[in-house]
Amino acid sequence: MTRPVPVGIMGFSPQEKRYLQKIFALSNQDAPSYKLADMDQTEPVAILLVKKMEASALQQQHAYQAKYPKNPLVVVTVGKEPATPEDTYYIRGVLIPSRVFAVLNNIQIPSETTKPIEQAIEIQSPVVAEIEKIPAVSNALQVLVVDDSQLMQKTIQIELNQATIPLTIDFADTGEQALEQVTLKKYDFIFLDVMMPGIDGFETCSQMRTFEGMAKTPIIMLTSKTSAMDEVKGLMAGCTTYLTKPFEHDEFHSMLERIVSWVKEFNDRK
Repeated sequence: MTRPVPVGIMGFSPQEKRYLQKIFALSNQDAPSYKLADMDQTEPVAILLVKKMEASALQQQHAYQAKYPKNPLVVVTVGKEPATPEDTYYIRGVLIPSRVFAVLNNIQIPSETTKPIEQAIEIQSPVVAEIEKIPAVSNALQVLVVDDSQLMQKTIQIELNQATIPLTIDFADTGEQALEQVTLKKYDFIFLDVMMPGIDGFETCSQMRTFEGMAKTPIIMLTSKTSAMDEVKGLMAGCTTYLTKPFEHDEFHSMLERIVSWVKEFNDRK
């Protein structure tokens, strides 16, 4: 049995680190498999993932390549930011298992690539170090926003950031991405667009309802039209309620209060 390939990460938040651990755990079912290297224990790495956020992350990337030119480096770009030409490997956009493994499985790891991680830690910038110190909000409700429009994702994020309770918000661009994400993380409620490339919101909602623990998860369908037929299709698919785009601020927060109240009541009964 081959040993898992140790993957080091730099520039990721604690929540993203836990999410990557779950992704790598899925690889144990197939070969090759991967594990998250423990950077605090000076564990050697074979591949390094660096999150491209700002100038400090670029400096981190270039310093690593200069020190360890044989070690493969994967750059994770933010949103739909394009990778720069010098990036040998990169993952663009939302981190989902299929994207991560599509890149990692195609990397040819040369012999003698691994180096003590303590050497790599020397290039970690103060900005990245501060990001890693940010604690996760343990009592935050977990929210998933599924919409292929970046503008709508941002609009909903702005509204959710004005909520009176702590929320942790994740995003998916398609129904396929959303289905993968809900297998890796439990969400308290979900915003789901009806019209998307690939499978639509009705089919996505219907499939989500078959997943363990999601029979009662509030799913708010996002639609630009409110025909009687659409409402029937949504109810048949298992949606909780509708939100018509474009929505008003007061309308959104009235709906949000109802959903949050239900989630809290449901969690208290557990």
